[in-house]
Amino acid sequence: MTWHDTLAARSAEQGRTSADFRAGARRKAKATILFLLLAGIVVYLVAWPWALLPAALAAWSAFQCRSALLIATRLEAMEAQSQEAQSQAAQSQSDGAAPPVSDATKSP
Repeated sequence: MTWHDTLAARSAEQGRTSADFRAGARRKAKATILFLLLAGIVVYLVAWPWALLPAALAAWSAFQCRSALLIATRLEAMEAQSQEAQSQAAQSQSDGAAPPVSDATKSP
């Protein structure tokens, strides 16, 4: 299990959805663009060493954006599996089929 899988499972336990992480990724992408623009302005007006700070912030923000997207895709997969399981359970109940009985509860 990868780090992002672990984070997605923990987030699902806390009740967060993939939409939450998609919104966060969008916010981080906007911040990345803003920091890159700021770095470009600083390079133009001052000097390139001073642009390293906004460039580093842009890199960190881009990393957070990518991480949020990875977690969102894993949460979407988990949500799809959950909906599929619920759909199958509802289908079996509507067909009148009894749920499977385990060996421990069967009488001889």
